[in-house]
Amino acid sequence: CSVGDVDGDGQYELFVKWDPSNSKDNSQGGITDNVFIDCYKLDGTRLWRIDLGRNIRAGAHYTQFMVYDFDGDGKAEMAVKSAPGTEMTRFGSDGRVISREYITLPDEDVRAGVTNEDDYVCSGEAYREHLVRVFMDWTEHAEVKAGRWPGTLEECFGIPVRYEYPLTLADARELVEYFTDETFTSSNPIYSVVKKLFYFIRCLVRQLSSELCDSPNI
Repeated sequence: CSVGDVDGDGQYELFVKWDPSNSKDNSQGGITDNVFIDCYKLDGTRLWRIDLGRNIRAGAHYTQFMVYDFDGDGKAEMAVKSAPGTEMTRFGSDGRVISREYITLPDEDVRAGVTNEDDYVCSGEAYREHLVRVFMDWTEHAEVKAGRWPGTLEECFGIPVRYEYPLTLADARELVEYFTDETFTSSNPIYSVVKKLFYFIRCLVRQLSSELCDSPNI
């Protein structure tokens, strides 16, 4: 919850975030329902609601927001992470819906084909296909080219090199199967290697998303 004067009348409004009952911590897997942020006047009148949409996961670490007069016009604004599918609904004083519209997508994203109907929630099979693409493009990654990351995935896994690079689709799928095989358990001697590789892949995904990745505690 936060406060700010959104209409410049000298009285604070309330900003309330609603998490679903199936919200998850970063350490937990699974899909969540949508997160909502409502803005209320002190008499309980709801001015607007932001539905963050399917592509923003619900949980304590995902949606922080700031309320402040960022542009200096005497009215408070809210800053929050959004995604394709984030939608804002405005209400009248009688509770009727005045307008409902999606957030504005960046022009470069629109040119690239991004729409507010896109669904980036990743199923198990979708994640496998994502790994296939990552593995096929392994030798093209800047960190690999610079020599800071291993030149082959087999080196990451701690096994002999057996594939030619760049990987074919079939070879990439074989390595994904190896990577996700159920034999990687805590009793397996290679478990610690795989655990580090999971961190390594998380770093890769975060770097591609322009996010920072701290050192692993493993």
